[in-house]
Amino acid sequence: MEDELLINARKAIAEEKFQAAVALFEQLYATNPTSGMNHELSNAYYLNQQYEEAERIILEKLDVYLNDETNFAFLTAVFLKSESFILLRELLGSTKLSVDVKQRALDKLQQAEVKSQTELVEFQHQVLNEFYHMADQPVITQINRFQLARKLPLSDWLKGTQFLLLDPFIHPIVRASLLESIEKMKLTNQFQFYWLDETSHEIKGSELQPLSKMQSFKAMMQALDESIAKKRSYLRGTVARRTQIASHVSVSLYEQGH
Repeated sequence: MEDELLINARKAIAEEKFQAAVALFEQLYATNPTSGMNHELSNAYYLNQQYEEAERIILEKLDVYLNDETNFAFLTAVFLKSESFILLRELLGSTKLSVDVKQRALDKLQQAEVKSQTELVEFQHQVLNEFYHMADQPVITQINRFQLARKLPLSDWLKGTQFLLLDPFIHPIVRASLLESIEKMKLTNQFQFYWLDETSHEIKGSELQPLSKMQSFKAMMQALDESIAKKRSYLRGTVARRTQIASHVSVSLYEQGH
């Protein structure tokens, strides 16, 4: 049965019946979520112009795409179509592929960012405006806006980030997530930010290190867990899925004085 489904799914791709192919590959992936099937389903989504769905599937088997030149080229194509500029920059900072491979991807990314600034002016203006002005919003809204802002070109994202890092009313999860992105992108800019000790710090992006090593961050996450457990149980799961900062967020205060 599965072999027949696979034959029909690949036949649908060959005949450019992409919607049908998506439906078939979804069935196959649901029962056999291998790396190979992941690639076939994400490719079907891509060909059917369902770029965000293709991205979602890729992220389920990310290592497969980060460690292979051909797969990484496909990942790049998908992320550019879904306009996930910041996330792609983060992945460029983490892949161990050759400098030439990363440079080719970066060149395409920069071209796409420039193009988007003329074709998506209204959308990007709205996203940047909401990114700037979110301190008075609930934490889940702040997280959603943080995620949407990853569709901004780097220059606009940095404008918003520099502002938000100094806003004492931004939720610590969002502030930590911004610092995580800076570290993952290997940015060397100088940043000022307001941190958990309620004071302003200044640091180079290249000096950031795992926040999970900091006792102050661990205490904050424990308090967050307890607070959310008393309120909305689903929120913690949403926070974990959307930011993944509990074990990955980076900053380098070296626990100064702590």
